Amino acid sequence: GATVATVPAGYADGLEITLNTVNTEPSLPAAEVFSAQMREDLGVEITLSPKDLATVYVEMRDGVHHLNNVGTGLILRDPGDVLNQWYDIDVLRNPHNWENPRVTELIDLQNSEPNQEKRLGYIKEIADILQEGEGHFLPYFWYTSGGALDYRIRNYYPPPTVQLVHKWDHVWWDENREKPEGT
Repeated sequence: GATVATVPAGYADGLEITLNTVNTEPSLPAAEVFSAQMREDLGVEITLSPKDLATVYVEMRDGVHHLNNVGTGLILRDPGDVLNQWYDIDVLRNPHNWENPRVTELIDLQNSEPNQEKRLGYIKEIADILQEGEGHFLPYFWYTSGGALDYRIRNYYPPPTVQLVHKWDHVWWDENREKPEGT
């Protein structure tokens, strides 16, 4: 079948935007695929603006670009952690201070609600509102990172998040350690 590119409503001459991206993996390859798909499928022309991470954050804070694809690592395994990073006012990931009064109210409610079922209800209502498409944030890919450890690495324990700073002066390689049974 034929593929038909459509121009976004209200943009008869097409839409040209810039995307702020980190110049390393996985950000840059994801931005390249995303921009090609947007051009082909929707007629949206995206100019990539790849830079080092520090510059990307400064330009994200200043709202220089139309889009950015800077992700986040979960510090706390809690929906409030993501919601607060993207939907609070005067935060890095909300440079234009997008706000929906009901979403703001629900975020505050879920942040302070001890009852998990009520909290889940607030989060579901937030998701319903955001799925209507009026928000400023649209996740377009998720990824996780992984690794492997060798039994001879001693005194190292994988952290629960990627946000921890590691000090390597207490970790050592024990080439004589016997392989534990069952591994």
